[in-house]
Amino acid sequence: AIPLHKTKAQFVVVTSGSRAGKTYAVVREFLRRIIVDYVEYRKQIARGGPQWPYLLYWLIAPTTELTRVAKDELFACLGGPNGPLVGSYTKRDNRLWLKGLPVCIHFISAHKPDSLRSYGINGFMFDEVAISSREAVMGNLRQRVADRSINGRPAWGIYCTTPKWKNWFYHDIAKRAIEGNDPNYKHIQFRTIGNLACPSIVEEARKAKNELSPELYRREYEGTFETAGGLVFPTFDREENIVYSVPNRGNYNAIGLDYGFSSDPGVAECIRITNGQSGFGKRIWVHSEQVHYNMLVAPQEEYDRETWAEVLDDLVLKSNAEEIFCDPSRPDNTTALSAAGVPAISGWGDFDKTLVALDRLITTRTLKIHHENKELINNLETWEWDSTTCKPKRGNDHGIDALRYGLSRFFENEEAFLDGENDKTFIEIPKPCFYNVRRMEF
Repeated sequence: AIPLHKTKAQFVVVTSGSRAGKTYAVVREFLRRIIVDYVEYRKQIARGGPQWPYLLYWLIAPTTELTRVAKDELFACLGGPNGPLVGSYTKRDNRLWLKGLPVCIHFISAHKPDSLRSYGINGFMFDEVAISSREAVMGNLRQRVADRSINGRPAWGIYCTTPKWKNWFYHDIAKRAIEGNDPNYKHIQFRTIGNLACPSIVEEARKAKNELSPELYRREYEGTFETAGGLVFPTFDREENIVYSVPNRGNYNAIGLDYGFSSDPGVAECIRITNGQSGFGKRIWVHSEQVHYNMLVAPQEEYDRETWAEVLDDLVLKSNAEEIFCDPSRPDNTTALSAAGVPAISGWGDFDKTLVALDRLITTRTLKIHHENKELINNLETWEWDSTTCKPKRGNDHGIDALRYGLSRFFENEEAFLDGENDKTFIEIPKPCFYNVRRMEF
């Protein structure tokens, strides 16, 4: 972190691997620059220069939740909400005043780009900027620091992020800092494996290097910008990930359901997890699937045809599933299933995290798929990155989505499953065994 605190560049781009300590370091640099500004501001006033009611700084993140993460780190640096440097904090407008200083720090979410329109500011920190919109940064934020300077020192900004491929942020801002041709820009890189303050994180980074595809490892753990293109899961291998038989029992069974659209299929994937105690090793088995077009979710009086409610009832009896996880973007459909007597719940919706976890499961050959699950296999073999949006192409992914939802319980406890001895932590998770109760009623 020393180069970060020594640079005098107006704009600093900090790229980082996951859990490499970037927010910890950048928040402290943010505060250091504010104190330097205050000292220079006093000099400016002493020589008769312009005065403002106060110095204004923004701490920004793409969403309210991510803003809260950076805000918590800043308060920790200040000694907590009642720390010696905290003057006052108003939760209603998210403004912090430093004690005894004309300094205001405003915490802002950039999910609405127009929220970054205001009068001039003296500096900013933008956390996880690569997943924000280009409009928020290039269209609004840049103008906020264009007309402010303190004692001849221009207003400044710190961009920090875990890279999300070579998207707009790379081409418009980061590339300038990385190439080093503009003295106003400086690039600082944090690697996860360099976070020596947390030995467990360093060990995780070492393991991940053997468990993730090279491109994904570099992006997630070394903080490099990779070109989005090619297959989303390049390490998927028919010989290693496809099987012709699966265990008929396991430690946990679940179903994932993606509803699909009118022209795309709805897909249900049946999942069985063995954790080593059952003699099959630590494996996730996808043993059967159902693919249907234009399938009704639940029975309707005017239609006399099969529904997902009936299909799921049948799958549960055959697979001994304990939970059904559905597309979280369609709560109306999940409510309809529940009304039809199918105790379905919304799946885990963090898209980026589940992709990283799936890549790990595929690369380590922990994921095994029965050869008759043709929809899922086709998805995994052909799903590609869109080089324009730097996101996976949508459409040929309904089997993958169903798999992601079905693994919701696993994603919540991935570390316990992968690292725990015999994974007792994983299998002892309190979970509602809806269908065990329902079967007792028959």
